[in-house]
Amino acid sequence: MYIRMLTSLANPTEVFQQGLIYDFTERVGRHFIQQGIGEFSADPPSDIAALLDRIAAGENKPCLFLPFIGEFGHQVMWHMRYVQFHRASEKIVCCREADRVLYPSATEFVCDWTDPLTDIQRVGTNRHGDPEWTELRERFPNHVPLASGGLSMSQE
Repeated sequence: MYIRMLTSLANPTEVFQQGLIYDFTERVGRHFIQQGIGEFSADPPSDIAALLDRIAAGENKPCLFLPFIGEFGHQVMWHMRYVQFHRASEKIVCCREADRVLYPSATEFVCDWTDPLTDIQRVGTNRHGDPEWTELRERFPNHVPLASGGLSMSQE
């Protein structure tokens, strides 16, 4: 349940700022509404809205899924599902040769790219942002390039 906070509120582990929207369980959300602390919002929190916009980008168009260079667990939890359920008309997935089996809905693979990170540099979905991948973008100018990593901790 999405709640817009009418007043700021904090507990030992979290701070909820007035005017911002948060995702709460229905029980907590209803309690906040009854107490006048918050109000129902049809809009999702900004991090969820950004993630939903990212998933909708390129829908019904040919897409180039840029390389995922984060941790393997996050590749399985996020990227594999992102590609699988994306509604692109064509899916070109940039991945390592061995990872092709993770993307059964791909129409084509690109495996001849250089990974800029060593294993010790991988954090989550590569929260510090992905490279520009200029060469890959130029090879597929008619495809919508979709970033693979760079999610925030709350989006992960």
